[in-house]
Amino acid sequence: MIDIEKIRDYVGADYDFIKELFRKFLSHVDADLDEVRQSTANQDWPTVRKKVHAMLSSARIFHLDEIIRMSEQIEADVEHGNYQQIPARVDALINAYRK
Repeated sequence: MIDIEKIRDYVGADYDFIKELFRKFLSHVDADLDEVRQSTANQDWPTVRKKVHAMLSSARIFHLDEIIRMSEQIEADVEHGNYQQIPARVDALINAYRK
């Protein structure tokens, strides 16, 4: 669940600004997840890491702790060459975003 007050404390903004941030986040998340899924299918690990890392910024702004943890694990898997685990982790990440 998203805690608006935590977000407000984090970004120091009014509710209209937060709503706009959230709208932008939602407008991009499906395309971003599709790119992560496709890059995973193509075993394009640098792109997986880059896209997951880029999505982390939004996850941190919105305090999406489970998504942050999962994303950081995918980044670590790519960094350490643990590629066999990544497809299952990406599926779990996509499911977490869609909750």
